[in-house]
This record gives sequence, C-alpha cells and structure tokens, in this order.
Amino acid sequence: MNKGLIPSILIIYILFTFGVVFEATKSDQINKLDIPYSIALSAKRTGVAGIYTKGDVECVKWLAENTDRNTKIVADMNGKNLLTGYVENVPRLRPTVYASYYSFDNIPNRCYILVTNWNAKYNKWIKGCGTGLREQLDLPFLFGVKEVYFSGCSYVYWKE
Repeated sequence: MNKGLIPSILIIYILFTFGVVFEATKSDQINKLDIPYSIALSAKRTGVAGIYTKGDVECVKWLAENTDRNTKIVADMNGKNLLTGYVENVPRLRPTVYASYYSFDNIPNRCYILVTNWNAKYNKWIKGCGTGLREQLDLPFLFGVKEVYFSGCSYVYWKE
C-alpha cells in the first residue's frame, strides 16, 4: 500500500470538514450541509454567526432602556441572539425577547425593529432553518417605519 495515500486522504478530509473548501469556493449555502462551513472562516461573510459591533450593542442597550415588557422586538437570528444575551442584565425584557420570535418575514404592528450592522452592510438577514443551519434572505424594504435610534451602522426602527 502506498505510504502517502492515508495522509493524502486525511488532508482532504481535514480541508473539507474544517470549512477551508467552503471558504475557498466562496460558497454561501448555509441552509444545508453540502460542504461544512467554518464559523471562524466564514462568519463575517455569510452571517452564520453574529459578529457584533459597538453600534449593535448600543442599539440593544437603547432597546433595553426604552422598551417595556409588552413591546415586541423584531430581529434576525443573530440580532435576537444579541438581545437574548443582554436579557441577563435587564430581566424585564425576558417576556419580550422570549415570548415570540418575530423576524423580518413576520413584522407585526407596534414593534421595534433591530437592524444590525451586518444586516445593513449586506442588506440580508439570517433565519434559522434547523440545527446548525441558516438561511440568508434579502432584507425587505421597511415600509412605514420611523428611525428612532442609530449607532454606527446599526438601527432601531419603530413600526406603528
């Protein structure tokens, strides 16, 4: 048996499973696992994991200080994760954040809309579609909303 066969197979296996091939081909298929993605290599480009800016955090702080437990907050999956992480510091937000998952395909009336820096930069939003899977969708045009706060390139809107 050829001594180089096993190391060659191992190297190919590692390149695929660590997401190197996913990133080298600039794939954006994160709603199925054809080629495993790498959070470390692809998160910023694909939105597969939240990479938050100071502006994102400032917008979440603003929401925490200016909303009550009855106000709905709309965000994509990564924005919702940031809100959920902040709930520990602001317990009154727990019912708002945990009660229902409103996203950009389900925007109710009388709600705040969190648009993170990543959403604004790529004009996309992330929707969870299974364990470890995400779907990258176009950010809809937000009709009838009013900008109520911004920090950097992150925004909070109000929809009446």
